[in-house]
Amino acid sequence: MLGAVSVATACLIEGSSAAEVANIPDGPRKTLSVEHPTGETTCVMELDENGTVTSAAMLRTARKLMDGEIFS
Repeated sequence: MLGAVSVATACLIEGSSAAEVANIPDGPRKTLSVEHPTGETTCVMELDENGTVTSAAMLRTARKLMDGEIFS
């Protein structure tokens, strides 16, 4: 998780190599999708009026881990 937040933060640093290829939405709250080998992680970043990251969060969803049948 720290890696995804670090990548999302790098995307918001003007002049960084990550910012050059990132699709950054407008507004003080940025929702960024960070891809990794097993899928995608969504980071929600809050910026102040100077463009400094003040808050970082990750969206997580519940997923089905197993399925089973019981026979009596």
